[in-house]
Amino acid sequence: MKKTLFLVFLFLLDCNKPTETAFSGEKSNPISPPTKQEEEIDKLCVNAESGLRIRDQPTTDSEKINLIPYQTILPIYEFSREYTKIGNVEARWAKVKFNDRFGWAFEGFLSWDCHDHGINQGQRITNKDLVGRWWDPSNKDTYYIEFSEYGVYSAYFFGGCDEGGCNSDSESGEWQFKHNFIYMKAGIHKFKAPISYIYYIENGKLESLDSEHSILENYSSESISGWVKGKAK
Repeated sequence: MKKTLFLVFLFLLDCNKPTETAFSGEKSNPISPPTKQEEEIDKLCVNAESGLRIRDQPTTDSEKINLIPYQTILPIYEFSREYTKIGNVEARWAKVKFNDRFGWAFEGFLSWDCHDHGINQGQRITNKDLVGRWWDPSNKDTYYIEFSEYGVYSAYFFGGCDEGGCNSDSESGEWQFKHNFIYMKAGIHKFKAPISYIYYIENGKLESLDSEHSILENYSSESISGWVKGKAK
């Protein structure tokens, strides 16, 4: 009886051994792990009225994939490290998805906002017109909004006064152009964040689109508008 049990045990043990295939000495490859799913980091809108080409690679001479219509909202998955200059615009390339296909679109013709706002009174501007420090004309040695050439702004402004005295507020964020408007998002690299402010330049002054799209001072009761570019006193 013991001998019979021992033989059964050996038989079961042999069955659990991995079966060798006819391809002796050749190990089967393990299943490749799934590739990391593309993660959407932002959404941008095509602001070129003639449409925007997407390309196979982030270069101007790579294969053209498709033409994206004006005001199409695109999911963004990645930005190139290098900047490219097309015409007078210098920007990165953005990896986008359109019609179920990935490609690269020039960021200089993409913006945060798809709306025209029905206003065209602002003068045409370039980076040179905007970059620098804009001062509160009533307090030119203290309060300002500064725009850097790298698409970042910082603001220092009147906070308000109460029984304990007066105070100041500050904030920073990112800016970009769309036509003759300046769009600003509070916070640095806050992807998918809503647009905080919209400004334009008219008669040498930085004007807000309206109180809803303006930096607010004095306990958020007054719109910052009409500030001028230049040096402090």
